[in-house]
Amino acid sequence: MFPDVVLWQTLLGASKTYRNVEMAELASQKLIEMGSKGCGDFVLLSNVYASQKRWDDVGRVRETMRRRDVKKISSLGYIEVEGVIRKFVNGDQSHVNRGEIYAKLDEIMFRIKAYRYAAKTNNVLHDIGEEEKENALSYHCEKLVVAFGLISTSEGTPIQVIKNLRICDDRHVVSKLISKVYNREIIVRYRAQFHRFKEGLCSC
Repeated sequence: MFPDVVLWQTLLGASKTYRNVEMAELASQKLIEMGSKGCGDFVLLSNVYASQKRWDDVGRVRETMRRRDVKKISSLGYIEVEGVIRKFVNGDQSHVNRGEIYAKLDEIMFRIKAYRYAAKTNNVLHDIGEEEKENALSYHCEKLVVAFGLISTSEGTPIQVIKNLRICDDRHVVSKLISKVYNREIIVRYRAQFHRFKEGLCSC
């Protein structure tokens, strides 16, 4: 078969999973040659470099994005409660009851650490310290959505999260632990997949 854009994007995604820099560079070059302009292609290549701590290459990719006017899509999370759809961004401070949301999130992080949770800081692909990486993970929009869901719905009610981007390893682990600790079913949906977390397990 003739390799198309989807095939090269699939290989690029796999290169991130397996940290294969050479394959990522090849797939990225082929995508550019085929005229693909998706921000995800650049972000994946940047993430492959970042996973190997090749910060100069990360900077080069970001500079290319700036030159080509390619904008990175921000991570967003949505939840519907009582007929109202609420939107969250990373580190969101815009909600009226943000104090209650963040208090619940702190409680969540405290409780799941009893199950030996440790932040997967390798998912934070920036040249910053470990403590800053943990903070970046702690206030991700998906965790804020789940915290809001816990304080806004009755016990036992499934929490349904809609994302515009795929779930990362850290949020996957956290969602499994929350489903176990709080005895809640959590369903996370995004464009291509969904995950159903229940009793500490995931449908995937």
